[in-house]
Amino acid sequence: MQVDPIKPTLTAPGTHLFTLKCDEPLSTFAFKFNSRRYTKGFREALEPFGLDPADPAFWTDAINAHLGSLMEEAEGLAKKLDYA
Repeated sequence: MQVDPIKPTLTAPGTHLFTLKCDEPLSTFAFKFNSRRYTKGFREALEPFGLDPADPAFWTDAINAHLGSLMEEAEGLAKKLDYA
């Protein structure tokens, strides 16, 4: 005995197909949108904070702030292991 597949004759209320307005991926669209809004140069982005990337002290302070504790730890380990 063969059974015919059920063929719906009615559609649920409120079901309709949406038309595609943009065929590019959302991530690409979002990236383009954000890049248009936040495009500033490095110097312009730091200016409101009173930072100047042309000043060598800026880079020295930044490296010390981020790597200073790691360097101190490495130097301490080197002394402990007699590498220094």
